[in-house]
Amino acid sequence: MRRPVLVLLTALAAVPTAAAAQFPVLQAEAPWGPRLRVTPYAGVAPGVTRTEERVGIHNTTAAVTFDEVDVSLGSGVATGLSVEGRVWERFSLIGSALWVRRGDTREYSLAEGEFSEFHGSNMYIVKAGVAMRLREQEEELQFRTVSAAVFVAPAVVVDDPRDHVFSVEQDRMTLFGLNFGVDAEVPLSDRRFAVQLGLEDFVLWWDDDILSQRADDINQLRGRPVTSFVEAETSHMWLIRLGMSFRFM
Repeated sequence: MRRPVLVLLTALAAVPTAAAAQFPVLQAEAPWGPRLRVTPYAGVAPGVTRTEERVGIHNTTAAVTFDEVDVSLGSGVATGLSVEGRVWERFSLIGSALWVRRGDTREYSLAEGEFSEFHGSNMYIVKAGVAMRLREQEEELQFRTVSAAVFVAPAVVVDDPRDHVFSVEQDRMTLFGLNFGVDAEVPLSDRRFAVQLGLEDFVLWWDDDILSQRADDINQLRGRPVTSFVEAETSHMWLIRLGMSFRFM
């Protein structure tokens, strides 16, 4: 999967260069751009770290243990599709669907001083929210009209581990998050198409109940009869993306 995504990124990055041979001054369009943008894209999601406070109660002796575990989710490649529909002047409604394939997950236990490693996860993300478009008004001074937008949206994230060490019913974890970011857009000589570069952040609130059950599954795998209670901090999942926008005036 990584190779085709990198090829797609390279192809998208080459489009502006290929279009440079046709470099006329573009005619002005509507002040806040097209009514609809549909943008397939590829990107990179850097690694994510969360800190878990774990309390374990031994099932037979009732002994209590405390641990702090740093869980590092590997970086991954991403593909997705976003849609932006302008509803009034600079304001738009946005939505997107995204898939991230992450590398290995690594845990470090402060109490035990040990590392554990598991296969990574697939993350499936959908979001819907609002955007406000920004624009350079001095069009006669430029060959290309560069526009940008800031956006915010609630998101739903499904975390699906590829390493099935957990009980079947707990393989997937559904999370709620808040997404915000910015994208910049440069139209090509044919204004129906544009290159779009985006940077966004997903703030994730983890499901402590499912994380506790995952910890129990790991303890059971290691022969430890322990019931766990986990509390995890919020995490930031960044995404850098490059795409080609299809613009409908």
